[in-house]
Amino acid sequence: MYRQHVEPFLTALVMTPHMQSMWNIRNGGVPIFVHTIDVAMLALDSFDDWQDRHGRMDVLATVVGALLHDLTKVTARQTRGQPTHRSHSMIMLLDPTAAAVAGREALTYVQETTGITLDDREQALVAHIIMSHHGPWGSVQPEKAEAALVHYCDLYSARYHRQPPIDANDILPLLDCGLSRAAAARTLGVTPQVVARRLDEACRAEWLDGIEQLLAVWRRRGHVV
Repeated sequence: MYRQHVEPFLTALVMTPHMQSMWNIRNGGVPIFVHTIDVAMLALDSFDDWQDRHGRMDVLATVVGALLHDLTKVTARQTRGQPTHRSHSMIMLLDPTAAAVAGREALTYVQETTGITLDDREQALVAHIIMSHHGPWGSVQPEKAEAALVHYCDLYSARYHRQPPIDANDILPLLDCGLSRAAAARTLGVTPQVVARRLDEACRAEWLDGIEQLLAVWRRRGHVV
């Protein structure tokens, strides 16, 4: 791909209905779209170091694979309750080719709307990155440095970055208005467990024994730690 085509290609890819639909699916309170961007950014940050250690790598295929690796989370959510339903994890374990097909559909959409496409080698590498991103928890293992990098970044993002961007200061005003914790969680788009964890963290940070004391501090000060 010519260098001048990379930016419009990636812009078109991110704006496809396939990727934009990931805004509607949350994992741990964080949209899957945000997670995929995070994985791509982590891969870019680590790319030069990995290339120094593993030899020449394809940066464009790495980024594209990172952006498309979780598309089947959308289709998995859409088929809930149906006899053919499989979770994303089960797809990666039993039918990882389906994940590669989902990625290919997004790339085809970009080609049809912009005329820009990856070459056959890049497409094959992207497919391998997608199919192997679960590593030991999937049925396809990373065999290329690019795939190993995306697997590592996906795991790192899931463990350390996929945290809902809310804290007790987002929750307490809702509780002060009379909402329950469950209602506050629904309003903020996170799970009740996330709300409970954030409130507990704030109580420990403020050296308080419970939510009522935390609310009292918030009302007096306007914020909590």
